Amino acid sequence: MRALIFQTGSLGDTLVSLPAIRKIRERVGNSCELWLLHENRPSAVTPEEVLRPTGLVDRYLTYPAGLPAMKRLSAGARLWHQLRQLGFSQVFYLLGSNRPTSRVYRDCVFFRLCGIPQRLGFHGLNSKRPSRSGRDEHPGPPMHESEARLQRLLADGLRHGSAQPQPPQSRLFGAEELEVVHQRLSSFGKHPERPLIAICPGTNQPAKGWPAENFVEIGRRLLATTPYEIVVVGGKGDRAVAAEFLRHWGSGINLCGVFSVSLSACLLSLCRLCLCLDSGPMHLAAAVGTPCVALFSGHNLPGRWDPPGDANLVLRHSVRCGGCGFEVCPQPDHPCMSGLTVSQVWDAVNRALTKSSQPVSLCPERG
Repeated sequence: MRALIFQTGSLGDTLVSLPAIRKIRERVGNSCELWLLHENRPSAVTPEEVLRPTGLVDRYLTYPAGLPAMKRLSAGARLWHQLRQLGFSQVFYLLGSNRPTSRVYRDCVFFRLCGIPQRLGFHGLNSKRPSRSGRDEHPGPPMHESEARLQRLLADGLRHGSAQPQPPQSRLFGAEELEVVHQRLSSFGKHPERPLIAICPGTNQPAKGWPAENFVEIGRRLLATTPYEIVVVGGKGDRAVAAEFLRHWGSGINLCGVFSVSLSACLLSLCRLCLCLDSGPMHLAAAVGTPCVALFSGHNLPGRWDPPGDANLVLRHSVRCGGCGFEVCPQPDHPCMSGLTVSQVWDAVNRALTKSSQPVSLCPERG
């Protein structure tokens, strides 16, 4: 028997889906072959890179994204034929809770035409909760994205195990990755005796960005007070910015685009703190239990994508246009992020460091 998960997005989307994926695996059991279907986006972290160490998914399928209309139809026909040939008995829908109802309905019809008899997760669910204040201009906190994806499955009949999603802290890396990371740190690092702090300046949307010079100043203050070894973590596109950081600091390790997802998870687990934006590395740090100071723009409503756990500090500057959804801010001064000052972030970093003890190292057994 085969079951299919439909998942889009990149690193952050896959990590917030982990509680639901674990429940799916519990539901279908180890005797069922669990496949995952996702977009083929060459520059993005794939779900396979995230999920391979967990052993939750057996095989992966991809389909091309961003094609013109005619090529999209042709690719859809090929995918339809492939899914019918594979003969899936179930499909679990793990797309974002803000996906338009018309597209959810279209996707449901597509999988029905693929001959998949049981379709879970297509149940309509509004992730926004009623405003506690009763005012219309700022809705109340939405359901967390991880909870929303699981609740859709529960609404369609997924009833195995607890309905309460937990932070995804299982098997993102193992002993082999830990050994590799220690070796790399020994070769790259200048101060192996110092505790590690991660700075993750990258994000996939300009509206979520914070000025690079602000990160530089935070790093300067960290190095001028209690000495730390700063590691800059991100993708290949962040490597030049990280190199500039190190030039200003005269210290640090640039690991942007160097490590795989599992090695990055291991590295972040060794850090005392992660200063980050609303990004995939933030979700990865939270997933391995590293306290985050996370800087959020007004792109999403508060609460939907926050890192779970009491050890994390989320900073926002409230603006009337919050929840806009713009990938590029139309305001010339980008008020939701320019309103977050270096002093505010530095205070949060100090509070988080005071709360943290020794670095957390999650090195679960492989199974």
